[in-house]
Amino acid sequence: MEAPTSPHKFASLAIDLENWYWEHGCKRKGRFQLPSGGWARELRDLRVSVENILPSFEQKRPAAAVWGPSQTGKSTSVASYIDQNAVYTGDPAEDGTKSALHWPGGAPAYFIHPSLTKSAPGDLHRLVLNPYNSGLDASACLSRFVKGTLDPQDDTAFFIADPQYPIGVQLVKSFELWMSIARGYNSQCWGPKPTPEVDDQGRPAPRYQTVWTQDNFLSCFEKHANQVVDTEPGISRAAFERLHLLCRLVNDMIFAGLPRYRQLATGEFAWSKICEWILGQTQPDGEQANALVYSEEAANAFLAEVLWDGYQVVTDYALAMDKRLNSLNESFGEKPVLCSIEVAALFLDMETFKIYVSRPSAKPKPKETRYRQLLSELRWGDRGDCIVIGADSSLPNKLLSGPEDFGIVQGLVWELVIALNLDHISDNAFKSFVEVADILDFPGVERGGKESPADKIDLDILAEKKLRREYITEPHDTGHDPFQFFCKLLKRGKTSSIVCTYAQRMNIDIFNIFQDIDKDKPNGDELVTGINTWWQASAPDYFRNQTGRSPLPLNYVLLWWSEFFSARQDFTNISKKLEPVGQISNPEVSTAFAMNYYYIPKRGEMNEATRDSIPSQIEFLKAENAFARQFASNPISSASFESMLDDIATGGAEYFFHQLALQAKDVAENSESTPRLLTLNETLARYRKAVESLVNTTDLVPEVRESDDRRRVLLDVRDRIERNVEGASPSTIEAMEAALRFLLDVENKALRPIHNNGQIITFDTVIDQVQAWIRTQSSRPLSTFPEEAREGLKAVSLSQSDERNEFLQALVASIETELGELTSWMSDMVQHQQAGDTAVDLRRFLAVALSNLFTRIRSNDPFAEFDEEPETMDALLDEGRPSAVWNLKGRDIPRYHVFLKPFAGKGGVLEQLAMRDLIPITRPDQPGDSELLAILTPPLAAR
Repeated sequence: MEAPTSPHKFASLAIDLENWYWEHGCKRKGRFQLPSGGWARELRDLRVSVENILPSFEQKRPAAAVWGPSQTGKSTSVASYIDQNAVYTGDPAEDGTKSALHWPGGAPAYFIHPSLTKSAPGDLHRLVLNPYNSGLDASACLSRFVKGTLDPQDDTAFFIADPQYPIGVQLVKSFELWMSIARGYNSQCWGPKPTPEVDDQGRPAPRYQTVWTQDNFLSCFEKHANQVVDTEPGISRAAFERLHLLCRLVNDMIFAGLPRYRQLATGEFAWSKICEWILGQTQPDGEQANALVYSEEAANAFLAEVLWDGYQVVTDYALAMDKRLNSLNESFGEKPVLCSIEVAALFLDMETFKIYVSRPSAKPKPKETRYRQLLSELRWGDRGDCIVIGADSSLPNKLLSGPEDFGIVQGLVWELVIALNLDHISDNAFKSFVEVADILDFPGVERGGKESPADKIDLDILAEKKLRREYITEPHDTGHDPFQFFCKLLKRGKTSSIVCTYAQRMNIDIFNIFQDIDKDKPNGDELVTGINTWWQASAPDYFRNQTGRSPLPLNYVLLWWSEFFSARQDFTNISKKLEPVGQISNPEVSTAFAMNYYYIPKRGEMNEATRDSIPSQIEFLKAENAFARQFASNPISSASFESMLDDIATGGAEYFFHQLALQAKDVAENSESTPRLLTLNETLARYRKAVESLVNTTDLVPEVRESDDRRRVLLDVRDRIERNVEGASPSTIEAMEAALRFLLDVENKALRPIHNNGQIITFDTVIDQVQAWIRTQSSRPLSTFPEEAREGLKAVSLSQSDERNEFLQALVASIETELGELTSWMSDMVQHQQAGDTAVDLRRFLAVALSNLFTRIRSNDPFAEFDEEPETMDALLDEGRPSAVWNLKGRDIPRYHVFLKPFAGKGGVLEQLAMRDLIPITRPDQPGDSELLAILTPPLAAR
């Protein structure tokens, strides 16, 4: 069966297969069983992986990300363009019209407060999409700025069906929600109270979150998996999916290098092996049921302990948000969700929840009064082709049930699509850029430096207050209030995970890191992780060898130079601030830009004396190696710095967007050959091969074969080996032998434990062991094979996962008689163990026997060890000089006769096995056969 080439049809196939598994496939038993920790896990991996990259296939225009520390000036870079032509007259009916956010017939709005750009009074209340609230300036939500249109025929822009609802709303996915909460706990909370709570001096003992190692993680897993649960109904899909979610979350946090999880990547077991155990129906000993896959409650408790040390208050919030997300998705269906400018302002402003959850002020400001009115009126309606949300009493459905519900809904908003009216933007570089590309304005990361202990959230106190339903009346920063869960833990958790999510989806073509030079150091680790994730997903070769310029456009923008010149600073000290971001600031990797917003009071303004002093300061700057390296080494960077000084109107933003537009046009013109698109298509092709390997699992479907595929596969491999032997060098012979020995060597750790406490060994038991080993050898990355073996596998065309699986399955199908004999032998071994006092790991005997059955090294003793390795080429020396053996070729090389000839030569093992005339084994009907065939054999036109 061949998987569809269309991403959407492929995703549909994966969904159909997964639904089939939970309705039928999970009921298969014995040799036909589809293990939840193997087959079902791999299918779930594929489904979530392809769904993860679907948005990238749907993205029609290049996208440029804007990111950096909080309050750096990321959004400000677009503010002057969006509000450039906005009207301010003091007339509420006119104010805000003609901004790029305004559409005829819709509500007027400003992007930033008009007091900054229009000389409006500071207390003027008007809807603002980019507020400043003393650190709570925006929610952890992405703003995607796109080209808008009122023309339904214009497929190059975001269609505004109703100017009253011009903003698109994207909700989080379940994985993104749980990742945000896990990341938030990791960075913002105290760990559990220790026992005792005070030290010998009577001082409070330190509180640390659990740092996971493989040892304590497996102990935790065993504790939860050992619970007594009802296994009669079968494994729970909800529990399995929650556990699979946990495996993905931990894997992402291992990659991010979070100290709590990174040790899980080192130890006796690979993380993928641990995941197989977590999702398996039995525990690693192969006997006792794994309670976690049978009970959603047990799965949630295990997840909670791993992600937030079991704090029930966090679990309650997580489950409540997950439930609310499911209810919204059920209500909205697959329809696009749109909202009004007013609602978008509420979602973007972190102060909204603060206002809503607090006691009304005795003398409320206009903003508080307006927000409370809007929140009480929030409703939604189904327009047939879309869902709309607005503060509109005519809409039929109430959106919120109270303040906490708003915190939940605001937390579930992942992206707002802000369509810009280009008719209201003057001809400039920013307009040229938006004509061809989108801007992804990510929420800023936390400022650099360590928080004081007082800033950490004490979840024990928060739990007590939540239990008493004690909402705050005067928000403060002690970290002990429900307010802090939504505005600190959740916000900063979303901030730290949102960029990595978009990077992994391959949604980003161009990355712009904004860094202010007038404040403290950035949170470099978070920025570096985000960029590394982007490279790993879209340019994996560069990620592995980060030398030279980034193959994807990477810009490093330094802002707020007014203080630098007014204080007569030197750039050498400033450059030390750039060190935490590593390669991002390296001018050999990224392109440096300079910008300063002169129109922003206090921070961007320059007095006349400062401006007069700039020419003399420039002379000193040019003499600094640090400055020359950052700006003078690149003509674009040098021109950007000059533009920042000369362009008082935009402070260099015009030059920056001009260059950004050129980068975007280059991406658009070469879309099919950009690293991101090439990697995207390669990724989909890899997923297609993986799903084809799954559906070609032996005996999955009742296939009728016209020819003996087993025989064809073995003879093909034999022929490929013999062709490569012809005229081969000694090193090639050695590489092919190493490849086959490594591939056919059954490691006892890849097998399930065999116990002597009454375990019955059946033919199905042995087949299950063999299939577990085949899955391991087939799916392991080629990079995990020894270098010599990798070269040998490539030579005989067994480097791909599906090629190895096909070959190993053909070998197994050819030795069923011997496997029956082996079953009897193993059963006798177990009985012998039961009668003795000494416990022996029987997997070792089974592993050696299986390896020898595949290779027939000693056919008279299939349970003996492998022959000793022949001499290596390095040993073939004659008093330090190369032996004459080095000059031999092909079949004349002695080493060929040790392994390759008996295995693949004329009359060898492969030929003998291939030429067997096997008695066909009737495959009994299995649950879901007809339903699976219907899924796998659609009309060709449907593929």
